[in-house]
Amino acid sequence: MRDDIKFHAFMKMTREAANVSLEETGKGLYTKSMMAQIEKGTTLPDYMMRNRIMSRLGISSEGYEDFLQPDEYKRYLKRMELIKLIESKKFAEAEDQVNPVIFDEDLNLNKLELQFYYDMKARCLHFRKAPWEEVFEMYKKACSLTMIIEEVCEKKFGVWAIPEYFLLFKLLEAKAECSVTPDGSSKIADVCLLLLDHLEESAIDILGKAKVYTAGAVALGNIAHKNDYVQVDKKTVLEQYDKALEYLKQKSRSYYIAEILSGKISVLEESGNDEELRKAKELYELFAEIYSEYDVDYYMDYNCYIYRDSDIYCIGDVIKSRRQMLQISREELANRVKCSYRTLMRIENSAISAQKAVLRPIMDELNINCDYTRSDIITDDREVVDRYYALTNMINNYVAADYDVLCKELEERIDMSYDNNKQLIDIIELFLALGGGKITREQYIYKLKEDLALTLPVPVMEIKEGYLLHSELDLLIAIGKYIDEEKEKGHLMEYLQYCCDNHESGGYPVNYGTYEMVMIWLADEYSDVDRIEKVEEVARELLTLELKSHRLFELHGALYMLFRNNAKIEERENRYYEQSIDKMIKICDFINNSVHKEYYKLIKEMIEKKEDWKHY
Repeated sequence: MRDDIKFHAFMKMTREAANVSLEETGKGLYTKSMMAQIEKGTTLPDYMMRNRIMSRLGISSEGYEDFLQPDEYKRYLKRMELIKLIESKKFAEAEDQVNPVIFDEDLNLNKLELQFYYDMKARCLHFRKAPWEEVFEMYKKACSLTMIIEEVCEKKFGVWAIPEYFLLFKLLEAKAECSVTPDGSSKIADVCLLLLDHLEESAIDILGKAKVYTAGAVALGNIAHKNDYVQVDKKTVLEQYDKALEYLKQKSRSYYIAEILSGKISVLEESGNDEELRKAKELYELFAEIYSEYDVDYYMDYNCYIYRDSDIYCIGDVIKSRRQMLQISREELANRVKCSYRTLMRIENSAISAQKAVLRPIMDELNINCDYTRSDIITDDREVVDRYYALTNMINNYVAADYDVLCKELEERIDMSYDNNKQLIDIIELFLALGGGKITREQYIYKLKEDLALTLPVPVMEIKEGYLLHSELDLLIAIGKYIDEEKEKGHLMEYLQYCCDNHESGGYPVNYGTYEMVMIWLADEYSDVDRIEKVEEVARELLTLELKSHRLFELHGALYMLFRNNAKIEERENRYYEQSIDKMIKICDFINNSVHKEYYKLIKEMIEKKEDWKHY
């Protein structure tokens, strides 16, 4: 089972690279001796603890996978059900689920599960306008499970994870609402500002800071405002808002953007900086209009994004679906791995929690990687991971470079005995070869299919629902984009849309990044052949999910697809078209997407010249 194999080695490598002691890493989670056992590999924590430890060391779990045993998976589903209730503002139903958990000491939940439920209870209390003292006490209980509150008040900060910083900011904000003395508010503001500095200097990566520095900047702004900017002045608050916005820009996110911009506007209205005020208002109104038009909450009051990290699957479901996808009977698989038919059946039906000695050969036979990893590339070398993502980002952003040399250097550092690694490197090298005219489209498709067969030896037309590796999804998308054979292309488009339709509804969903890539490609393909209804369906679904998840990667693309689609249905004045394109340019400008910004500027020029931009 992938997280059972090398987690301890990955943890040690990451911890040493971050120059953090074992004791600091585990403080509030485990004793020093237990942490030593975990790092030696003699004890394995559950997936929540694994992700919490890695988050403390600066490694995000977003977009990666955890395979859970049946009992653990059921508890995960209960938490996700509660999140849906909170985000749907069904707080009475949410409290009905929370109360039995937090008041029943016999449930024996681990401290991270209990911390989650305390947070949800605090949100329920806040919604029904309970006294701030009650909200504060609930956040205090949550924080105390993994942190020492007295040390925080004394400005002695530890090594913390993203959810822990988030809870501390909420705690401080609630405490400020309870405080009746100016001195008390000043101390809270001071701690909040120092906590932001501590977060900025921590090992938390840019994505993590985009998620939680934003929440902290909003908390500081609210606390400072309540304190009349005595302890923390307006200039300092504006600096924190700007840092938060910069993190959002770097990761193309919009967490707390409404709160940050409204807070910034409030401060700037009293400072006399008219140009900065105009820019802040313009950006606030831009996003407010889009969120309002598509009926999605602009503000983050009840959004539980902080608890969405890795993609979670039940191990039995994965094994069953993968076996069926590979067209292997249960009896045949049992014979291959020397496991009884009954045991395999019970694993697939989630009737038992199997040991790793049983699961490992099964997953090997099904070509599912069993190594713990928090990157697409399988490696225990952090520098290789960074190089891989730097290379893919350069290609995606059309940065000029000697890619042959960069690919060769990367290949020399990667263990190519992993089929997954070969697939991912080949995707890059084949794409570059196609773009450089070194191979034809037919050769490109042929080689991609060869790579796909390394782990999924099934004809493209026979691929059905089931669990796919990230590399297999990337290969199928690449094949779908360039294949000319209409039946295969059509099958892949339908299949990949099916994968995306399962994104938030069980099944075997693609991750956010792949979802965006697939949906914008589908919308573009349907637009090219004027399938108006399909464009509307796909682009609107993508746009709604981008807004709900506060992601901006393809927000501009989805808006453009809907805009172009509507233009094909109904002719409007050029001024309307130009104003609409300006929105997309502003979004691209905010997220520093120069490639698409130039594209939209070209479309705007075509509109002005009355050229056929609708089919460009």
